[in-house]
Amino acid sequence: MDDTNTSDAAAVIAAVEEMANAEIVTVPRGDAGAVPLLILPSSKQVVDVKTYLDSRLERPVRRVGTARLTTLGSFIEHVQRFADEHTVVFAVDDPKEPMLEAVLDYHQTGATGAASWCTHRTQYKFPLSDEWSAWTKAMDFDQRAFADFLEDRIGDVADPEDAGEQTHEFAERLGVTLATPSALMALSRGLSIHVGQKVAQSINTSSGEVQLQFEEEHTAKAGGPLKVPGGFVIGIPVFRAGALYSIPVRLRYKVASGAVRWSLALHRPDLAFRDAFEMALESVANETKLLVLRGKPEA
Repeated sequence: MDDTNTSDAAAVIAAVEEMANAEIVTVPRGDAGAVPLLILPSSKQVVDVKTYLDSRLERPVRRVGTARLTTLGSFIEHVQRFADEHTVVFAVDDPKEPMLEAVLDYHQTGATGAASWCTHRTQYKFPLSDEWSAWTKAMDFDQRAFADFLEDRIGDVADPEDAGEQTHEFAERLGVTLATPSALMALSRGLSIHVGQKVAQSINTSSGEVQLQFEEEHTAKAGGPLKVPGGFVIGIPVFRAGALYSIPVRLRYKVASGAVRWSLALHRPDLAFRDAFEMALESVANETKLLVLRGKPEA
């Protein structure tokens, strides 16, 4: 027998001898009754026998884990499947990471209510729509990037005639005429034509539009002053596959050394987010008949 086999055999013999001399004691653990503990003589290591035995039971003693659902409907169905009268839904209304989390085995109510493990949960992270992510991030563009952005997102632009009262009040307050999708498309193409040219002058009109006159170049296509609207309207969902919200957008620009930089400012997008989030919470409350609290559960 080589040294390796001898060493392995000796280790096995030592382990068996240690287990043979082990002492079993029991300690109380609340409602669980007496729990057996195994004390190994050489290392004085305490081993929880219950953990060992639980792993060999036909089924777990309690439910443990967090289900992560990808639709609000699935979240509701999962909560309905496992909820009891003590289940609570927590809602995190962070516009960047909105989330719902149901603690299915939550503590009983009242100061004398029994505590629970709070280890069985259902979670749903609201998927922000691609349109919402594109329009709500910080938007500052050079001329070429702005032309590309308008062309890519022209499908999100709505006709001002279809917008709500809030949008028309916004336009009236700022004294601007809101652009149609076709007018924005014309702006995008006009900007693409004049990329690389310097602005000779800009003129504000009574309608709130701006006329940008670019320096003439022989390589550029001919054309008159480029009309820039003061704003427009987008119709986008807050959450993926959700309802569309009309949001006014203020179009701004600045000229420095003949170059134009563009920026977009959405008017109160928080109102659209709040409404979409509240609608989701109302649906959860109505379908599950459970208490919905704002915030996060205990860790």
